[in-house]
Amino acid sequence: MASLTSIPNPAPRALARGGWLLGRFGRLLVAAAVVGAAVVSGPAAQAQLNQLPQQAVGLQVVEKMGESIPLDVEFLDPEGNKVTLAKYFNTGKPVVLAMVYFRCPLLCPMLLSNLQQKLNDISLKMGEQYNLVLVSFDPSEGPAEAIKQREGLLAGYNRATPRNIRESFAVLTGTAASSQRLADALGYPYKYLPESGEYSHGTVIFTLTPEGRISRYIYGVNYSPETLRMSLLEASDGKIGTVIDRAIMWCFQFHPGSGGYVLHAMRVMQLAAVGLTVMVGAILVRMYFIEVRRRRGGLLAVSQASDSRVAPTPSAQ
Repeated sequence: MASLTSIPNPAPRALARGGWLLGRFGRLLVAAAVVGAAVVSGPAAQAQLNQLPQQAVGLQVVEKMGESIPLDVEFLDPEGNKVTLAKYFNTGKPVVLAMVYFRCPLLCPMLLSNLQQKLNDISLKMGEQYNLVLVSFDPSEGPAEAIKQREGLLAGYNRATPRNIRESFAVLTGTAASSQRLADALGYPYKYLPESGEYSHGTVIFTLTPEGRISRYIYGVNYSPETLRMSLLEASDGKIGTVIDRAIMWCFQFHPGSGGYVLHAMRVMQLAAVGLTVMVGAILVRMYFIEVRRRRGGLLAVSQASDSRVAPTPSAQ
């Protein structure tokens, strides 16, 4: 078998670690996010490409960030019904998409197993905050294989799922032309190897906006759950997740070389400046009202003392 672990940046090892600090002053809540990230990158992509076997030549992923995929392309769902990709988009939720083939002996099972683990690890819930679409590019596979994949992945998903989960989790099969049209839009090449009957392909998952625009490419199988979670937050334009999630997302930028999100120092400084400004403002306001109450109390005491010294006027006889 000739398969790739990642193209153009093979199997990056990225680790994103995050945390946040919450402080309180008086009745005002000031939140700031400070997270560190460590990145270990592999050899240069060009050097890797020069060492690729013949079966993998020409399979470099061409990223098409911001471009739209064809939502009118038709596939079959596990029940054998014809569906278009549009069914899983335009729902207000971002989409995780992967192109695989189910009889793959190594890389696709690794990708799917790893993806399932990452989905179990993130706080976002499939079917509620994002959709998942798996597409087979092997035209010999059909609904029977799709059902096995869908039920197996659902059985291993340990989060609570809504009743309509099958409307949000799609395992699709189709013709070679349909798969090729989608792959071309994603910039994701694959190659059939007649001598082995297998496919040579890269290992990558995609996150897309609810409208079907490509938001992020995540390569390999060693990405962190945080990378997947933050790519979904990014694809949703901050419309899913908590307020803290959005604050953390604002403090990070995707680093193409590492395949993960790294802390953006300037944004953290801006957030800290805003927090400091709010805190100083709160102190000044509090001091102002304390001073007002003190002066009022002093004036009242003087007035009462003055009244007590005034003798009563004798009544006229």
